[in-house]
Amino acid sequence: MGSEAFRDWAYQQCQNNDREISQEALRFFRPGIEELTEQVAKCFKVSPDTMTTSQRGRVGDNIPRWVVMYLA
Repeated sequence: MGSEAFRDWAYQQCQNNDREISQEALRFFRPGIEELTEQVAKCFKVSPDTMTTSQRGRVGDNIPRWVVMYLA
């Protein structure tokens, strides 16, 4: 699971438990809003474009958008 860079980083962290994980390192692996939108769109089987606009009154169609906003 995860990219090669993340796996290498995680393995190094396991070997070096005595050092603290920096905030910069955590930001490096944090997904951007575009990636979040794409992944949620795949899970809900909708177009990523449907999550970038508000759709008032259509509760069922807003759930993927809410998930993206929560994760972001």
